Amino acid sequence: MRSAWRIAGLAGCLFAIPTIGAAQDQSAGISGTVVDSATHQAVKNASVSLDFITGPASNQGHHAATTDASGAFSFDGLAEGRYGLTATHQNYPQGSRQAHKTVEIKSGGRASSITLELIPGAVIAGHVVDEDGDPMSGCFVEAAPASNPTPPYAHFAGSNTNEEGEYRIHGLTSGTYVVSARCGTVAFTPRPFSSGPDPPPTAAYPIQYYPLAPDVKSAQAVDLAPAAEKPGIDFRIRPAPVTQVRGSIRSDSPAEGLNIQLIPVSGAAWAMGPRMDTGKGTFEFAQVFPGTYYVEAINNGDPTTRLTGVERIEVKDRPVEMVLTLSHGVDITGSVSVEGAQPNTTIPLTQLRVQLESDVPLPMLGGEQTQVKEDGTFVLKSVPLGRWKLMVFGPQVYLKSAWLGTTDVTHTVFDVSAGTEALRIVVSANMGGISGTAPAGEMVYAATDVQGGGRLVLVDQTGHFTLPQIPPGKYRVGAVDPGLPIPEEGGQEVTVKEGETVTVEIKQP
Repeated sequence: MRSAWRIAGLAGCLFAIPTIGAAQDQSAGISGTVVDSATHQAVKNASVSLDFITGPASNQGHHAATTDASGAFSFDGLAEGRYGLTATHQNYPQGSRQAHKTVEIKSGGRASSITLELIPGAVIAGHVVDEDGDPMSGCFVEAAPASNPTPPYAHFAGSNTNEEGEYRIHGLTSGTYVVSARCGTVAFTPRPFSSGPDPPPTAAYPIQYYPLAPDVKSAQAVDLAPAAEKPGIDFRIRPAPVTQVRGSIRSDSPAEGLNIQLIPVSGAAWAMGPRMDTGKGTFEFAQVFPGTYYVEAINNGDPTTRLTGVERIEVKDRPVEMVLTLSHGVDITGSVSVEGAQPNTTIPLTQLRVQLESDVPLPMLGGEQTQVKEDGTFVLKSVPLGRWKLMVFGPQVYLKSAWLGTTDVTHTVFDVSAGTEALRIVVSANMGGISGTAPAGEMVYAATDVQGGGRLVLVDQTGHFTLPQIPPGKYRVGAVDPGLPIPEEGGQEVTVKEGETVTVEIKQP
């Protein structure tokens, strides 16, 4: 269950540093150059940011500069302290650690000859041809990180093929990728010698993963070094049998502005958009590969009169005929109570939000949410029928338990149907904490996949940190340079219990 907070920004995480009453010497400075890490040539028009981390003076704020033709930058009029330097450029991938440095300067001193290295992006290139070796234009070739190769992506890049079947994906950060090609072209099918409309297609080109894999599990990963050019990532795509999914709409109310999608349960299959006859209330997906799909429909009406429908279907080698029923949502009522708050401490219930997220990752069914009222009650209006997960967001509390009638739905999904019983939600203020030691000036993070968030806090000049108000759970705890994001892996594993503060020691990252 996701927690009631998200990753805190740097400004919200810093400990207060007392302001020194005496005037501070503002005569220090920092200067240097930004270069390409592969060619070591100067990078002009790079953006360089300077952020105060710690020092005897109060927060010195944020400074920015742009490199000149020689790649040089300079910051003057600085107070003594530790600063974080970060360089970026529109032609270079973002998030590179080599483009960040921490610099410490003394009163009246100057840190010069600082070099920030921007890592150039890598390139994947190749051709896409059909079963006869002829080039295929208009195909979309996609490079997704091997650690997260299916939607929703953390990040991805892609390129369309030209008339020669060529593609080129540039600006990729170094790492390991899974490359795939999608071609919407209908495969050649001999037309019968008879009059009348064309028959439905019997073959099409399925998504293919490099080099000849039908799914992501069988794909061969492509490793990219900084500034590497990886040519020859070629695809030869052969047609596969397809069939059709045809359906009619059943609804008690007019369903104007209806949008229908066919969503594969796995990312291996896909389908084109449907042909619709709004007058007859029918639809058809003309070329569908065998697999398991969700047929999802929603109209564009007001949320209170919204109509939705979701049906799971299995497609084999014959056309599928179906009826998709549209229905109005249901109102879900409930109440929220708080336990574990300290004496004389009041947590305003109006600061809490109750949210439902669909158990099925369907793009047109987003989260349903509402604000809790002063008396702790809430109403979620017109929630579409289906299976949902419950979350509660708010300051200094976490979701401890939730009941739908006599059913515990704290960590499970539940069905929404007509006559749904009221939700009883208990949030707790009995949070835990993480404290300890780490290199001064670094940022300590506590990340958790289960709760879907994380926290960042600055280590003070004595090498100590405290992360208060942590919901119970398992965390990854580590340190990064200021300005860098929480890493996707690594760190110490820490378990925080209710009301417990865990002490850890973090070494230099």
